[in-house]
Amino acid sequence: MTNFIFQIYNLREGVLIILLIFFFILQLYFIFKYFFKTISLKPAPESIFENHISVIVPICSNEEKKIELIIEELQSQQFSNFELIMIDNHSMNRTCGLLFELTRKYENVKYTGISRDIRFSEKMNINLGMKASRSEWIIFTSPEVKERNSQWLKKMNNYINEGVDAVVGYSNIKHGKGFIRYLFRMEKMWQFLQGAAFTLGGMTFIADQNNVLIRKKIYFDKGGFRQYINEHYANLELIINEKLDSKRVRVVTNDGAVISDVSENDDIPFKSLIKKSIQIRKNLSKFSRFCLLLNEYSRMALITSFILMFVYTPLYWEFSLVILFMYLNLLIIILGINQRRLKEKKLFLSSLIYILIRPLLVLFIETGMIIKNRKNRWI
Repeated sequence: MTNFIFQIYNLREGVLIILLIFFFILQLYFIFKYFFKTISLKPAPESIFENHISVIVPICSNEEKKIELIIEELQSQQFSNFELIMIDNHSMNRTCGLLFELTRKYENVKYTGISRDIRFSEKMNINLGMKASRSEWIIFTSPEVKERNSQWLKKMNNYINEGVDAVVGYSNIKHGKGFIRYLFRMEKMWQFLQGAAFTLGGMTFIADQNNVLIRKKIYFDKGGFRQYINEHYANLELIINEKLDSKRVRVVTNDGAVISDVSENDDIPFKSLIKKSIQIRKNLSKFSRFCLLLNEYSRMALITSFILMFVYTPLYWEFSLVILFMYLNLLIIILGINQRRLKEKKLFLSSLIYILIRPLLVLFIETGMIIKNRKNRWI
């Protein structure tokens, strides 16, 4: 007994035990305060009233073949009270002519866009789409969506009421070949779950503007992109996170999921996705940034503490394993339930590993961004 107490109070061992327990308790706080809220979400009851919704679809060059397909697909929605706004981002093919023909074919379709290539054209196109809309509610979606629930708009509409300003749905790319595609899917899923957890816990954090049904007045009350016009990577997310009260946001994890595909060349912007998350985080409040960073790096610190305990204090390996076992089981429960709802079962084990090493990846990319920005100052 005396020997046991002496070993506990050995300085190195004592510090490692304290750190392991501290980071474990810290992670328990984030799990129960934020992430467990995502598994208790329930679908909204059916609404008999159809609010008018503007569906905005940005169109880039070389997407001419997708335009008519997405319009026809959206016309088959089991929801009739919507308009479809196609935004042409300086396309070089016959996109403009095709869009004009389709507006004559479908009464609820119209198009707008910019005629020349300019900086921050995505933000300019979002602004044009907002101004062209005649609805109170706006939702952005990609022309690359291949699998969309025919009740997508209907189910998003179910969440609309006087106490709601935004409804956040899920979107990702389809599974396929390629390691970068796999990383992209895991990162996109984690960004959604992390954003949903913190939003439900009282801090608005929305990582993707697509598949977010939002009141148009939120955008105009903020004055549009005035202070964000020169921000790279992120767009409408910047305004949403600053303006929206988390109590007026609803998160959909079980019946509004949208799975989208990517272009044929598989040019998947994984690093840009990480950079967008970093840019969004930088524009959050200091407290929100602190909580997000503390959650990410305390998770990495917990795993590091466990490894150090296992190497330097093998006498307590059973104690360390119990803590690790409890922690991993909580993560498995959260990921398992959410991934089943989001139809992402194939990401289960790999996503568990990914979120444990993600802080290092983000730190590496963010360091590269800082170095590049400093170099550009002297050019």
